[in-house]
Amino acid sequence: MSYEDKLERCKDRIIEFGKNEEVLVIYDTGGLHTEMGDYQSYLRDIFAKLPAQDIPHVVLIQSRVTPVGIREKYSWLYHRSIVPLNDDEMQVVVSLRLKDLRIPFSEDELARLVHLLDGHPVNLRMALAYIQAHGIQSFLRSPEELIIWKRGRATDVLRKISFNDTERRVIGALLEYSTVPLEMLSRLCGEEPEVMKATRALEDRFVVLRREDIFEISRFLRGGAERDDRFELDENQRRDMANQIVEHFGEYRDEDNIPVALLDMRLTVGTFEKPSNRNSDDLKELLLPSHWIRLGRRAYDAHHFRESIKYCETALSLSPVLLTDGARIEALRLVGLSAARLGGGRLPNEQLSSSIRRLRQIKGKGAARIIPFLEGFNARLAGLWDVAEDRFRVALSIDLVNFSVLRELSHIMLLKEDYPEALKFAEEAYSYAPTNPYIIDILLDALIGARPNLDPDRINSLMRDLKEYGSSDGYVFHQIKSSKFMLKNRDYAEALRLAEEAISKAPKLAAAHFARAEANLRLARFGQVESDIKTLSNLVSDSNSIEARTHVMSLRLLRFRLSVENGQIDNAITALQSHSWPKSMLSRERANLARLIAFEPSKYSPNAVNWAKSASSSS
Repeated sequence: MSYEDKLERCKDRIIEFGKNEEVLVIYDTGGLHTEMGDYQSYLRDIFAKLPAQDIPHVVLIQSRVTPVGIREKYSWLYHRSIVPLNDDEMQVVVSLRLKDLRIPFSEDELARLVHLLDGHPVNLRMALAYIQAHGIQSFLRSPEELIIWKRGRATDVLRKISFNDTERRVIGALLEYSTVPLEMLSRLCGEEPEVMKATRALEDRFVVLRREDIFEISRFLRGGAERDDRFELDENQRRDMANQIVEHFGEYRDEDNIPVALLDMRLTVGTFEKPSNRNSDDLKELLLPSHWIRLGRRAYDAHHFRESIKYCETALSLSPVLLTDGARIEALRLVGLSAARLGGGRLPNEQLSSSIRRLRQIKGKGAARIIPFLEGFNARLAGLWDVAEDRFRVALSIDLVNFSVLRELSHIMLLKEDYPEALKFAEEAYSYAPTNPYIIDILLDALIGARPNLDPDRINSLMRDLKEYGSSDGYVFHQIKSSKFMLKNRDYAEALRLAEEAISKAPKLAAAHFARAEANLRLARFGQVESDIKTLSNLVSDSNSIEARTHVMSLRLLRFRLSVENGQIDNAITALQSHSWPKSMLSRERANLARLIAFEPSKYSPNAVNWAKSASSSS
């Protein structure tokens, strides 16, 4: 059959569908378009042969947007972008589909499932296929395949697109403020013609969505955009945008209608910057608890802990009618975390205690879990690892699938060098957040420490993910993890080189200095280890370091091991006897040291030999 005959046959079949009041639906899985964005030639030729009619012959469900210039070439094409469903709409769709499939579910399971889907039907289809095979609880316990696929897809899409400066600035503004009116984008991102051109181009690529004159980043690409360094705003750009928003907001008169999106942007900037022409007290009256809590969360993420407490306490002071239990718990959580950070783990801490007292007044699992979590977090900052572990385990017993608790427990078990336990918690945390660089970092530590025979493919895969998802911090994490991997493989010189490279990029990161000290210790460079200990002592005693006291015990262990390796066994014994240690760590190090002395007792002092005999008999 010739090419022309094939075209005619396809045309006739499509027309026959129409006569039967049917329509041909073509679902694109990636092959509908050419590299240049045009339709495949055989499709163009078929569509050109179809006669005009009032209803469509063919419906194309496309995986990418056809560029405007190509759309305008074809009179037979009507193009419509479908925006993602919001969470309420998605909840209805998911509920109906689960009922159709006769899959039982609870309200909590429905809400957690909807949160994972980003309003995208393709995500729903993937999730339902897994749920049908394994059940909804199994999927919610381990949703990493969907998460990795979603984020990988977003990263791949953005990677293939080149953006000019204006387009990058538009995306940066939308990442900062979520939804932005067109009039405000023109003020924030450049000259109006250039911004209009940029938004049209971004719409054509489906990077941004437009609802009337309000723009936002496409939900399925937002995660990828947040991890893409090209769209990150520096402090000067953020400050300029905030000033522009405050200035523009002040230009509205009392009788003007202010767009809701602009009002939300003004509230996001905050109420403590330089006031606009509008009375700042009037502005404060417009803020809901959710605005104050959002400001508190942003301040906490920026390490402005006093500001975070101030914003969250303001939210908590508003009418109880406006404040749900969930919002109250989140505000008190941020107050507690900020207070713990400011106090460096020290007790008493009145702000932390006040947060916990108020949480005890809220019924339900959410508040009950946060209380031991805050107590454990404060204990970890104080370097009280046993107490921290105990409180985190209590929190986990209340909520078995909480990501934050799993992350903290895996961190504590790593500090205590209990690698099998650390690996157990890290694997579970990874199942919920497989692109979180901190979790990948902890998982790699646990794998390197726990496994005598490492799986190089998995290690390399996680190393690549750490480098990709962690941006500049991730690169430092990658260097530290590579150094530890080299230590495991006994390539101590390369381990030292990688640790020093990490220090050059993050000179105040304690983990990098510990990695260098460990490499120097293996190379018997004891003078260099002493120097590393001095540097670490300064870092740990730095009152401005929010994590400093967490490392006190690790530094104590490093000093102990230096004494052992340097042959100063009596000093090592004194260290074990005169300091407090986590129980499991003390038991392990006592047993190891006792075995070392018993192996060749003639090398050591009578006091050391007697101590070793006593330690062996007591164990």
